[in-house]
Amino acid sequence: MDGKSLNGVDQAIMLYDQQLGVFRPAASTLPADDRLFASSQLFTLADAAYRNQDAHVGSSFCYARTPDDRGMILHRFPDGDTDRLSAATHVLIGDKVAAGMALGLASGWPHWWRGGPWGELYPLDRDHLLEQAQEQLRRQQHTARSRTIEEELTRLIVALVDVRSAPLAITGHTHDPALLLIAARDILRDWASPDWSFSTSEPAQHSGVRITFLLPNGQPHSDGYADLASYPQHSPQLITIANLVRAYTNSPDPATWSTLLEKAGINTLDDLLSWAEGFTPTPGTEDLKRTLNDNHNHQITALKTAAQAAQDALQREIAELTRTRDEAVQTNAVLQRQQAENIRRSLVDDHNQQVIALKTAAQKTQQALQDQITELAKTRDDVAQNNTALQRQWIISQNQWAKSRKELETKTDQATECLAEFEQRALRAEEKNKRLAGEKDSLRVDVRMLQDLLAAAPPANVLARQTNPILPESQREAGKVFLHASGQLENTSTPVAQKDDREDTSSQPRSDRIRREDTVALAAAVVSFGLLFLLILLSGLA
Repeated sequence: MDGKSLNGVDQAIMLYDQQLGVFRPAASTLPADDRLFASSQLFTLADAAYRNQDAHVGSSFCYARTPDDRGMILHRFPDGDTDRLSAATHVLIGDKVAAGMALGLASGWPHWWRGGPWGELYPLDRDHLLEQAQEQLRRQQHTARSRTIEEELTRLIVALVDVRSAPLAITGHTHDPALLLIAARDILRDWASPDWSFSTSEPAQHSGVRITFLLPNGQPHSDGYADLASYPQHSPQLITIANLVRAYTNSPDPATWSTLLEKAGINTLDDLLSWAEGFTPTPGTEDLKRTLNDNHNHQITALKTAAQAAQDALQREIAELTRTRDEAVQTNAVLQRQQAENIRRSLVDDHNQQVIALKTAAQKTQQALQDQITELAKTRDDVAQNNTALQRQWIISQNQWAKSRKELETKTDQATECLAEFEQRALRAEEKNKRLAGEKDSLRVDVRMLQDLLAAAPPANVLARQTNPILPESQREAGKVFLHASGQLENTSTPVAQKDDREDTSSQPRSDRIRREDTVALAAAVVSFGLLFLLILLSGLA
């Protein structure tokens, strides 16, 4: 239920914030963005700004309309828990919260917050709240018909009629402002003004409130002012209003008074005053004034006498209480001294025992710390030695690593040089192999040519005449070996005897055998010369 519900009345607790130095809501059922918190009216009325001499005042109430036409009722009381005497305020706010409800709740609603923990706040049901207010209002309307408040009520109504809707500051009252306002509103209704906003026990008058009851030495700020302790000197309607108030107090109950006004056909303030003039005795006006003044003086004198007697009794009670307090203070002082001495002795004994225990514990702790320090020093030395050994090993390893690196670099350089040299030798060997391969091919060609020559050899006798018919055995064997190794000539060794179908050559002529021997000898000579040439050539290449 929100704060603007027709059947809901919201609550708020307002306190002075010492840290921020401002008056602000401590708890509320209103939304945080309610427009009331953005205006200064709530904070101005909630913070009564009490003075030091106002610390003894009790609860005060205020009723006003908000800018959005909601009614709010404020219950305030001095709060001495802050660094300045400020107000602690309980606020009720909602639609259709009228002055009559405010006066009824101000007259004895039991649920006003009066300090301490406030518990959980929740929106109140307006209809139920109105029933409680009307019950209190009916009780106060009966009390307001007492003759004891007749004079102050008369002076109040005179002031309200004079100012009409203008603000009015009131002082000198001795009765409950709420009770006076209930009677005045019951008499005047809304005929003098529909605005019944009020504030009770204010240190100063504020805007937004029409009727303000000031504390003693309060600060009025409006032209309208009334001192209820005396009659106004110039008021032509004083007698008429006095008779009107007497007629009100003579009515037994609110219903009878309402019926009386209805039968008289009163609908305006002028009708009310004209009706009151109808039963005002004009010839005895001066006697009536004199009688009223005499009654007032007698009442004032009686009140002063009663107040003086009450003050004397209060002074006697204060003196007795002071004497009792002094005796209690002296007795308390003796007891406190004895108790303090006993406490001191007990504390000294406890202190001494604690000191002894602490010394023993401190010695043990000191010895344990000393042992730990010695162990830590030993450990530190061992660690230092280990660190020194590790540093030496590290330096040696670093030197060995540097030496190995240098040797590796040297070997790498040497290997690089050897590799380059091997590459050069490989290139030269490759060139030599190519050259030898060419020479080998050339020799093979020459061998083939020799084979061809051998195949077409001249007669042995001719060859024998040109060359030496008989070669040395060494040259002949060398030629055989060379021809056999090159694979170009058949083996000239004596073949193994085999059975052959061919004709036996033993019977061939001797000249044919000689011719074949000469051919072999010539071939051996040529091969020998070729082999010598090849050896000479290889020796030159090497």
